Amino acid sequence: MENDQYPATADFQDYREDGPPKTSVLAILSLVCSLVCFIPGLSAIGALLGVFGLIRITSSNGRIRGTGLAIAGIAIGVIVSLIWIGGAIAIQQGAKQYLEMSAVIDDIDSGSYDSARGHLTSATRPFATDEAFEEFKAKYEADAGAFAGRPQGIGELFSSFGTLGQSQDPNNAPRVYPQQAPVPGKFDNGYRWIYVSLSTSEQNDAGTFPALDNVGVWLSDDSLVWLIDPDELAAGNQPAASDESDPEDSETDGNEETPADTGG
Repeated sequence: MENDQYPATADFQDYREDGPPKTSVLAILSLVCSLVCFIPGLSAIGALLGVFGLIRITSSNGRIRGTGLAIAGIAIGVIVSLIWIGGAIAIQQGAKQYLEMSAVIDDIDSGSYDSARGHLTSATRPFATDEAFEEFKAKYEADAGAFAGRPQGIGELFSSFGTLGQSQDPNNAPRVYPQQAPVPGKFDNGYRWIYVSLSTSEQNDAGTFPALDNVGVWLSDDSLVWLIDPDELAAGNQPAASDESDPEDSETDGNEETPADTGG
């Protein structure tokens, strides 16, 4: 043991200055942790170890080396940590944007029908009467209960995916629209998929999302109840409310004939 002039852990205890310098263990660990970038948080630990290692190297009077390793560990650790932070922010923003696609249900639930129409395409709006909103709301509430909001945060969003995946597999949903997207929603009777049909040519009134051709809720009997009957939309039939001008036209025609009849 007397011939062992150099301890194995150069960073943690001093040794005789007449021996060759040893590489900093902290610097090595810093670089290794920073390079293992697929584990969240490990790169931040690597950067921190690099800082400690660099301090130790600087104060060792040349007995410990590894400055380049420590600097590399710090640099890579910081870069990877920023990537993870940026990725986390991007995921949160993406999840928020994804859930906002079903914001029309918020307006329908609160009775803000004019605002709800602002989410729809120009072709769908004439069909979206107050009566249509009331009927749609009554149908999904009879099965799912009142709308209770959307998942909050990434954790609750993934939890809702797991819950719905066991009862309502999106792959088994009736396919009505090519741009049909499922969004989880909370109801009094549990989670349900809210389906939105996204337009490829129009934006909503706020200009933040594609406008919706239609919106529906997947019920517990594996049926989709839609705000507007898809067949009615496809046929392009005008709703009854838009035909109010016809009686006026016919009355006008009748009034125009009356003077002629009187004159005769």
